[in-house]
Parts: sequence; structure tokens; C-alpha cells
Amino acid sequence: MNVRGGAAVLKFYYRLVHWRRRIARAAGWRTGGRGPRRGRGRSFGREFVHRARPLLVFGVLVAIAVALSAMFAWAQGPWV
Repeated sequence: MNVRGGAAVLKFYYRLVHWRRRIARAAGWRTGGRGPRRGRGRSFGREFVHRARPLLVFGVLVAIAVALSAMFAWAQGPWV
């Protein structure tokens, strides 16, 4: 499949919009005018954890990577 010019830009634009909507939905931000929200009445804490889970998982993975990098740098010493 050979995509050229404007079609390539359009394809990447739609991918960007798709991921922006997924992140906004996970974070609980409103992305469109679909009327008032009617939920099941969940508690705020459970709802927050449910919506923030992707961000929390990402933060944990970044923290693990930074900790491992610091441990390897410390083990190699300043002479490398």
C-alpha cells in the first residue's frame, strides 16, 4: 500500500485523534457533547482509581526504569 502526500498526513491525524480520545476517556475528560453524564453513583475514590489506572501503571513503569538505570549507573562507577 503506497500512501503519499496528504493521505499520509490524514492517516497520522486520525491516529492522533484516536489516541487523544482514548487518553481523554481514560482520564475522565469530556471529549464531546453527548448530554449530561448519568453514572451508577460510584464513589469518587473508586472512580478516580478506575480512570487513573493507565496513568498510574505508566508512572510505575517509568519509576522502575529510572531505578534500574540508577542502579546500573552506580554499579559501573564514575570511571566509565
